[in-house]
Amino acid sequence: MVYDREAPAKYRDELHALAEDKAAANHINIALSNVCFECWLLLHLINSAAPYSCHDDLIKNSSFKAEFLRVTGVEYEKSEGALFDKIKHLIPEARKRAKTINASSTAAANPGARPYQINPYFGILDLLNAIDAFNSKYSNRFI
Repeated sequence: MVYDREAPAKYRDELHALAEDKAAANHINIALSNVCFECWLLLHLINSAAPYSCHDDLIKNSSFKAEFLRVTGVEYEKSEGALFDKIKHLIPEARKRAKTINASSTAAANPGARPYQINPYFGILDLLNAIDAFNSKYSNRFI
């Protein structure tokens, strides 16, 4: 399951804990982007470990829109169908950045903190790693 935190003020930690516990009990992995999915997209453009309180905070107080325009030549539209095609070549760099930032954010967090309590946190990295592992294990079986 993939989702983003959206805003700590909007969804309390207790709700995230409940969702995470239910998912674990049902053998469902979560790829959480804390605080919003645009944090993950920002890593495609620049190296930024800045925490944001919500999507609007990131849009207003980061260089996301300007960097997106600089890199892609078009303005960012959240529901743009061709968004992936515009930045997919930058995924390897975003993954490297996410790995480093997740490690430092987790180390700086309270012991035992869960991803929804760590800002920023890029669970999409775990999903991509799982996809790579699956492809590596089963790629020859489907040919």
